[in-house]
Amino acid sequence: MRPQADSGPYAGAVFRILSIDGGGIRGLIPALLLEQLEVLLEQALQSAGEHEAASWRERGIVSPRIANCFHLIAGTSTGGLLTAALTTAGPGGHPKLTAAEAVSIYEKQGPAIFSLPLWRRILNPFGLLRPRYPLAQLRRVLEREALFGSAKLADACTDVLIASYDTIHTAPRLFTRWGAPGSKSIEPGRSELSMAEVALATSAAPTYFEPEDVEGTHLIDGGVYAANPAIVAVSMALRRTERPAPTVPADLLMISLGTGSWERPLDYGKGGVLGWVRPRKGGEPLLEAILDGQADSASESAHMILNGWSPPGGQTWWESTLPPALIGGGPRFWRYQPNLPDPLAMDDVGSIPTLRRIGLESASHYEQELRRLARLLVSSGPV
Repeated sequence: MRPQADSGPYAGAVFRILSIDGGGIRGLIPALLLEQLEVLLEQALQSAGEHEAASWRERGIVSPRIANCFHLIAGTSTGGLLTAALTTAGPGGHPKLTAAEAVSIYEKQGPAIFSLPLWRRILNPFGLLRPRYPLAQLRRVLEREALFGSAKLADACTDVLIASYDTIHTAPRLFTRWGAPGSKSIEPGRSELSMAEVALATSAAPTYFEPEDVEGTHLIDGGVYAANPAIVAVSMALRRTERPAPTVPADLLMISLGTGSWERPLDYGKGGVLGWVRPRKGGEPLLEAILDGQADSASESAHMILNGWSPPGGQTWWESTLPPALIGGGPRFWRYQPNLPDPLAMDDVGSIPTLRRIGLESASHYEQELRRLARLLVSSGPV
């Protein structure tokens, strides 16, 4: 966890992005931070001046939601699920779920999603023959009318970028409201996919769930190439042609949320195939190395693109890897990634109380930054 920064968010942003990492049940951490941000957004609107409140009042918004405040929300895996939850349209086109209701997906439905039937334990020991969990368990949760129901991706309350990977065409698949630009099999146009389908596709982590079949292809968790979708989101934003259309990185403000970092050595046994892929506390060592390494690399790259590099204390030598404490403190890229006390696996539902404590502590630690951000978002008006 980096120290809290003294400077406020960059007020000249043309285009605002929220980026959420993957991490399974650890998605509870960013969900709790966003729940706190929504509380602060409502407080900021209540104390806003007449001019600042006018644009919200014209839209009939009394309690701002996350989707009202960002031009683009990007997510991978559990971050993609959160993105879908926060942007699913309800009555009148307003966001259907609050961030608090998104939190309940993890706390109330997590045990059902990551439930291992007895027959699967017997016939599929350690997940050696099939994925560990039936994807149908997650499907039943997401397709409930109280959550996604039959809501469409195309009706999302703001632009989204949800990452998955196409195992048939061996290429990234990025879900957006406007279809599938760059897909080898589908022409760009209005997407007819449901939010539930997209959330399943981005959540289908290898070894945990089977691929999701969508439009004649098999899709898996986008974490295989973008566990942290920050750079993918920057790239997409700078290609935007509709207003507001950022043209340079200085036009962007990005809030990047991690799902917790574990900095102790990986336990990969003797280094053989079984050692790298056998589930241990914290998950499979190979998968964790890929996901954590990619997430850290994306954060550093986003920091350099959006914040630049100011060597501390007059330092003049070149740094091949930036220390985590120097990454994500603004003015354009803000990273929130708490440290984990233990290597908590993506399916470790027993860690929910610990994850809740970490999420609340992180929100408390960064409360002043979040208050400044809430004031900025309210003063900028709804997207």
